[in-house]
Order: sequence, then structure tokens, then C-alpha cells
Amino acid sequence: MANLASRRVGEPLGSHRPLHPIDHVNRSQSTNDVYPTALSLAVRMAGARTVAGLTVLADALRNAAQRQSDLERLGRTCLQDAVPLSVRDTHLAQAHAVARTASVLHAALDRLLHVPLGATAIGTGIGAPSGYAPRAVAELAAISGHPLVESANRFDALAHLDEYHGVAAAAVQVALVVGKLAADVRFLASGPVGGIGELQIPAVMVGSSIMPGKVNPVIPELAIQVAYDVRAAATAVELAAAGGELELNVMEPVVARHLLGALDELAALAPRFAERCVDGWRWNAEVVTQHLLGSTAPLVETAARDGYDAAARASHRDARHDGGPA
Repeated sequence: MANLASRRVGEPLGSHRPLHPIDHVNRSQSTNDVYPTALSLAVRMAGARTVAGLTVLADALRNAAQRQSDLERLGRTCLQDAVPLSVRDTHLAQAHAVARTASVLHAALDRLLHVPLGATAIGTGIGAPSGYAPRAVAELAAISGHPLVESANRFDALAHLDEYHGVAAAAVQVALVVGKLAADVRFLASGPVGGIGELQIPAVMVGSSIMPGKVNPVIPELAIQVAYDVRAAATAVELAAAGGELELNVMEPVVARHLLGALDELAALAPRFAERCVDGWRWNAEVVTQHLLGSTAPLVETAARDGYDAAARASHRDARHDGGPA
């Protein structure tokens, strides 16, 4: 920037006229306070895109709840037949989980509104004039559109990076929910003949050059892999947050690389999952009903009415669970 100023007024490059790179351009600044301030802004911006994408996914799941909303399906626990529930309740639960974790992420991002700009080297503000920090933070807030405020304790802000780990942990919570959703979809869509086959998801690409007609659940599998990646990134952020020494933690580059990458992956995945999978899936009503009526689920009402033993006898099962339902 000093050289640009020199060029503008016709001075030789490197002359430091009219601006000196330290005395003017970098005045009152230190990488120790500027880096975490910039990182907080970058993480908030990336996180906002993630929350927006998760909102799209939650809305898509709510819409899915209205399609075939009266269809009853077989609920499963421990991958065994359990009791009936509706498609509507299934998808509303998924939507609630996605929205809930998006709220957790949003709250974690809000804690990054407190920035240490003006703390300079170790938090004392040395090298900056009196009143610089509040004015600098207010100006950055106006320019960025984020309601930034000064860190409550500058020394704490420079010595610790755990607030970024808080965001990473929130991203992991999102990943756990989205990854489970994807795994459940893949399980229910397995088949088409030898699997569950209850849920039909849109075909995205040819699945195999050897097995004609095979279509793989590539969008759910993408989501599962993103979930793995986010959890790995959070581990790196945790290690970086633990790497502070005395008055400073210099591990922001690791945090920036992995946390921003994880948030960007989730931000890209969520609307893609919604548009290329959720919006186009449909329950196979015939298979769903066949599985429900052929299971022991209807016997739950029998047990409530006539007692467990009577229902067990009606199921025609022995103590080893051999055979099939009545």
C-alpha cells in the first residue's frame, strides 16, 4: 500500500514517501489482534451461509412431510420392527433436528461478535493511541455490517481460541444430524429388490458400468462423507485451540483452514441435499404398507388390550424369534 501511494505521487517504489509501511499503513496494528478479528468475521460470514443452507434443507423436509402425510410406515428400533408412525411425523422430526442444530450454530457464531481489534501485541493496546480500539471496532462494524463490539477482555481474546472450537463443535452437531439423516435415507432406499425399498430417491447418475440399471444413493453418500470431514476438521480446530502459550495462541491459520472449509462444505451440501434428493423423493406406498401389515407392529395394540402374553401367542413366534409374524 505504501508503494501504491508512492506510485500515485510519482515517488520511487520503496522510498516510503508519502506513506511509510509501518508508521502509517500498519499504524496501531498487530497481527495478534488483526488476525483473530479478521478470522471472526470470515467465520461469521461462512457460518451465515451454512445456516441459510440448513434453512433450505429444513424447509424441504417440512414440505416432504406434507406429501403422503397420511401414509403410515413401520418404525424401527435397533433395526428391528417396532411400532407404526406417519411419514409426516418422520419428516417433521428430521426438519426439527436440522433447524435445531442450525440454531446452535447461529448462537455459536454470535459469540464471535466480540473482537480484539486494538489490543495490539498482547492485549495492552501498546502502540495505539487512546480511544483507538472502540473507534476501530465501530468503523469495522459499520463497514462490514456485522454488529461487532470490543472483546470484554482483550488479554483473554488473544490468549484463547476456544470460541472457534465452539463454532466447530456446533458444526459437528449439524454434521451428526445431517449425516444420520443421510444414512437413514440410504437405508430406507436400499434395494430395489434385496433391500428395504420403502423410499425412492431421485437418480443422479449411473451407478455401475458392470451392473446395468444400478443407481447409487450418491447424494446421501456425499452427505455422509461431508459429515466425516466436518468432524475431522473440528478435531484439528480443537488441537489448535489447545495450542496457546502464555499470552498468545498463534494457531489461527489451522483454525481458518479447517473451520472455514467445514462451514463451506456444509453450506454447499445442505441446499444440494434438499434440491437433488429431498424434493424428489417419494415413499413406495405398496412396499411401506406391506412391511407394516406384515410386521408385529399391529400386535402392540393387542398387547395393550389383551396383555403381552396374548399378543405374543398371536404372533406365532417362539422364544428364539424364529419364523415370521402372523
